[in-house]
Amino acid sequence: MKILAKENIYCPLTTNPVNKKIIKDIFLRFEGGKVVLDKSSGSGLEDVKKVIEKMIDIDKKKYEVIRTTNVAEFGIGYNRVIDEAIGYILTDEKIGGTAHVAIGNNNSYGVALRSSLHWDFVTAKGVSNKGISKDGKE
Repeated sequence: MKILAKENIYCPLTTNPVNKKIIKDIFLRFEGGKVVLDKSSGSGLEDVKKVIEKMIDIDKKKYEVIRTTNVAEFGIGYNRVIDEAIGYILTDEKIGGTAHVAIGNNNSYGVALRSSLHWDFVTAKGVSNKGISKDGKE
């Protein structure tokens, strides 16, 4: 399985990892394994940008390599009993029929991508999964 180098995901609801407020309506653009904020959109994008830019500033002081916007995690939700996002990532990322991408730190998975940020973005149920293919073609 190969994740395409350029892909957008739609996240209807996420929780700001700094202040725990709900952010809605985000279209994130990924290129080369990183989120590209200048090519992302949605009504909640300004809130997302503020947090990521703040974390980049923190990471510049803490780490030699900045990995704040790197893809850190990818998962597919299979729990059909959970049927709506509530803003609590540990259940939202398991909603049947969704996928999620996290950016930033993935140190807890044994990989050396260190960042002050780990932020999950869960797609809506029934969204296209054209960004995932066995042969790398759209």
